[in-house]
Amino acid sequence: MSSELRIHLWAVPNPVIIVPAATGVTYCNQVDGGARTQRALEGYLVPLPRVDSQVFTPDWWEHTFPRRLPGDDAAWAEICGRVELVLAGCTSSGEAPTNIVVVAHLENAEAWIHVEFNLPQLDDSGAAIEITRTRGVLTWENSA
Repeated sequence: MSSELRIHLWAVPNPVIIVPAATGVTYCNQVDGGARTQRALEGYLVPLPRVDSQVFTPDWWEHTFPRRLPGDDAAWAEICGRVELVLAGCTSSGEAPTNIVVVAHLENAEAWIHVEFNLPQLDDSGAAIEITRTRGVLTWENSA
């Protein structure tokens, strides 16, 4: 019997970031709309503040960009810009990620976008003692 724990994020109610790390926990999601691609990444989850934007809703993707195909780089760049804009507008205090930017990657698709971000670590008083720039995968509920 494997000691690896697999957690499916198919219906996660808010976007999260999976940060790669050797944790023994693998997070899985169905991504890329109608392609129904299965992706998985071992690591830990970084929750985001509540995000209320249609760019993270299954219905928007189903009607706007149901599947990423070769040659759709211009449309994809526009969507990545929209994702970054929405995430830049998320405000939160504490240890929430900040300065989230999309990283170009061949795997990027609906509900699976590689990102880079700052992750503050706080001391007991709530003051930031360290800010770590790290990478992960932004994921949310898929339309398919």
